[in-house]
Amino acid sequence: MTFSARREVTAQVTVRAASGKRLGPSTRITSANIREYLPTREALAAAQRGFQEAGFQVAAAVGNNFAITAPAVKFEKMFGSRVRLRPGGTVVSIQRDGAASLELPLQTLPAPLAELLESVTFAEAMDLH
Repeated sequence: MTFSARREVTAQVTVRAASGKRLGPSTRITSANIREYLPTREALAAAQRGFQEAGFQVAAAVGNNFAITAPAVKFEKMFGSRVRLRPGGTVVSIQRDGAASLELPLQTLPAPLAELLESVTFAEAMDLH
């Protein structure tokens, strides 16, 4: 599958919880604990503003996250990581060690923005067949 640096890609941004609690693979979010994992409105708005100012299209927030969309080259410049398309359509970040990851590195983001974030990730392409 050919891939152009101008191709638009989308990633999901997760903003850190105001409580400092971190989400993990085994974290169960329930109606009883969801507030413990939500960011402040100010942090969510600041994160969205940071990506808008950097030239990303920013979707409305839902809970602790929102989507960002831009050409792959914008992601590469902002995150300091190559962006590639796997067979099957999944977009990945190529880490410095050459490993492919759905998660983008946050180290090259401006510190005030990076400090607001839990993660920025691409999603696995869905197989609808």
